[in-house]
Amino acid sequence: MSTSGRGVLRAPAVVVSSFSLLGAFWGAWAMALPDIQRSFHLSDSALGVVLAVAVGTAGFAGAIVGRLARHLRSLRLLGALLIVWAVTAWPPEFTHSTALFAIAFGVTQIAAGCVDAAMNAPATVLFANEPGSLVRFHSIFNIGALLGALGGSIALAAGVSWRALWPAVSVVTILAALMSFRGPPGEILDRDHVAHSPTLTPLGESAPQAPSIDRSLRSDGLLTFLFVFALAEITEGGAFTWGVLYLRHHLRAGILVGAGAYVIGHSIAALARIVGAGALRRMPLARAFIIGSAVCAGGLVLEVATNSPFVAALGLTGATAGTSFFWPLVMGTIAQRSSSPGRAVGSFTAAGYVGWVAGAPIIGFASDHLGAAGGLLVMAVICVIVIVAVSFGALSAPTPNIRADKVI
Repeated sequence: MSTSGRGVLRAPAVVVSSFSLLGAFWGAWAMALPDIQRSFHLSDSALGVVLAVAVGTAGFAGAIVGRLARHLRSLRLLGALLIVWAVTAWPPEFTHSTALFAIAFGVTQIAAGCVDAAMNAPATVLFANEPGSLVRFHSIFNIGALLGALGGSIALAAGVSWRALWPAVSVVTILAALMSFRGPPGEILDRDHVAHSPTLTPLGESAPQAPSIDRSLRSDGLLTFLFVFALAEITEGGAFTWGVLYLRHHLRAGILVGAGAYVIGHSIAALARIVGAGALRRMPLARAFIIGSAVCAGGLVLEVATNSPFVAALGLTGATAGTSFFWPLVMGTIAQRSSSPGRAVGSFTAAGYVGWVAGAPIIGFASDHLGAAGGLLVMAVICVIVIVAVSFGALSAPTPNIRADKVI
């Protein structure tokens, strides 16, 4: 792989496939979530705990694999992990026990976390000197998610069981894995190169490094914003999960209405990464965070304030659109302002991941005790807290580390 290569066509096919398939996996999950919850009689709190444990464990496993990927031939490793993930995607679909489902789902997520780290390693090397291109490359995940949601919603609307969705993704995954065993095995990754390259990876697409707070964050004025970012990621992860669940479960919206809101949200996220990076670099990060959080809060309030599924879907679309800019904007800016870009981006990646994992049980608990609408309103309140924190200086004045045009 050439580190100076540009565009999707320069990336190995198995890496491109991995990003899209992981997105399709989560897109299908979002559409099947109400059916899964009914099948296993899961409360919102229980669902949140299952998600938090599974995704948190997956992050830990991915961090280990991320280190291995620096020493092993990455494409061969990725291919092998894709096959393992494809195999583990079957058991959750065939169990009828809640406990067994939780265990099987956790195993699937551990395998997915390993794939996540293994696919990000070669992608990071490929775009090591082009972090803006790396942000755009990650739009493949969003495209995969919206395709998975479309395919899943059409299948469910046609009467296909939710238990068939992940096995369908796994069959395609095995075919993609076989591509990695054809042709050259792939280069051994350069540990020094990877360690100093900003890993501009959106949530759900990369397992974080072990959480650690680098001392340079304090000196660079980024420590407070680290915690604000983790708080904001509760809303980014929650909008896609709980917002869709509210539409389907509590407003009795049809599967295609929920899918439409989800697809539009990921379409906006993809466009933000493909064409928005250049435009957004001219907007101060604090202002972008305030606008995005306000749009998200407004969308969530609109969703719970109406009895119309279509108006609620419009609100959900606004909520997901408002948060779609957070990750690429933050990572690009952190790479600029930090005196240790690689470490800072690693710390912010871990913080975002912690926010997502913690948010699942928090919003689930709020939904059980305050009602489904109350859970969404809690996320809206979190958005307001983010706005207040940023307005009062959570992000200090910039101290550029490198030129902005080299970042985005």
